[in-house]
Amino acid sequence: MTTETVLSTNLQAARTWGARGAVAVHTWLALKPAGATSYETWHVLGWRSRRGQPVVVRERQPPDLPWYGARPVLLVDLRGEDAQALIEPVRAAARDLRAEDQGGHV
Repeated sequence: MTTETVLSTNLQAARTWGARGAVAVHTWLALKPAGATSYETWHVLGWRSRRGQPVVVRERQPPDLPWYGARPVLLVDLRGEDAQALIEPVRAAARDLRAEDQGGHV
């Protein structure tokens, strides 16, 4: 377990599946505060709205899992104080998106 604070705005990005994968990527954020044993990842999954489900999804998982078989690319990796300064603002933004999501619009 690392005790270093990590915000992997892992703006990990991976190609989407199907024809859209030629031009589109899925991105997600991964947060790991100091002392945490796992990452929390945040995704916006628009297709969930068609099923009446929230489109903002929070999961506990490794930040660099493949997205439907597509290997992610690390776009940003902040650590230490830089990461710590962003963890709560990222969580707050995600909560705001979740609240807005209740109306089905994100």
